Amino acid sequence: MTTSPLNERGATVWDAAPRCTFHVRTQVSTNPVGYRYEPIHVVTGAQDNGALRMPTPPAVGDLIWLVDEAGKHTGTHRVIERSWGPPNRGSVDWPWDAAHPKVGPLLQLILVPDDGPFRNEVTDAETEIQ
Repeated sequence: MTTSPLNERGATVWDAAPRCTFHVRTQVSTNPVGYRYEPIHVVTGAQDNGALRMPTPPAVGDLIWLVDEAGKHTGTHRVIERSWGPPNRGSVDWPWDAAHPKVGPLLQLILVPDDGPFRNEVTDAETEIQ
């Protein structure tokens, strides 16, 4: 088993990695301008409270494939918005006597379902070679 290298404060890159949560946006049928935001439940470590640590989180426009433990939203999604929340000084995540936070920032990602990178692919039977 390999371990991540330690930085100058004795923490691994995973300690400082953004803690990502994922929510799927869906249109509400009774309100043409309203949306519902449902969480995707990903498996994480007990200390992460449902947030997936990702040293390189997806950017707006990126595709990400996730397994929803609730079974409702497993599949490919496109990131449409991101919202960052850094640790607050004086909190459990960044005590007053610490030079750096104990954990990375919280990153909420808003997703919409997507067909993935191979959308509109045709089968061999549908293609005509000219």
